[in-house]
Parts: sequence; C-alpha cells; structure tokens
Amino acid sequence: MAALKKLGVKGAGLAREDPNAVKRKRSNSIDITTRVQKNLSSPDGEQPGAEEEEPAQKKRQEQMDYVQSEELKKILNAKSCHGSELQAVSQQFRNHSS
Repeated sequence: MAALKKLGVKGAGLAREDPNAVKRKRSNSIDITTRVQKNLSSPDGEQPGAEEEEPAQKKRQEQMDYVQSEELKKILNAKSCHGSELQAVSQQFRNHSS
C-alpha cells in the first residue's frame, strides 16, 4: 500500500489491465506472408508434413513393435533362478501346516 501511495504522489499511476485478457504475440508480416506462400504452394491445400504419422498412431505403433519384439518374449518366458528354493520353502510350509 505504501508503494502505491508513493506512486500516486509522483503522478505515475499504474494502468489497470484485465487479467483475463487474451494476449497474442503478433508475428511480423514477413513471417505471415512466407507461411501463406508455403500453404498456397502445397498441392490441394494439404498441410506440410501431413504424411507423417500422428503422435497417437506413432506411439501405438511403437507399443505394438515392442509387444512383438524378441526382448519382451524373452522377459515373459524367463524362469526364476530361485525355483528350487521356492519349492523347498513351500514343501516345508506344507509339512508344518499338516
């Protein structure tokens, strides 16, 4: 409050702005004209880079590639190296509970 009073005394009041106002960065006209020319030069008004996959399709394709990969098959088919120890413990548990 004291700072606002000092600014008021000096005559340099703060201009109020709408905090919800949309602020757009304006490009210079050269950037806009080059982008328009590029869009006009593309055939049938297609977007440049339209032949690239959409991110969702690309991610799904990567996931499918991983699911079908040898690495995942190796992980899923792996056996525990502690199998004999687990059998011994379960056998002891069965013997004590009987």
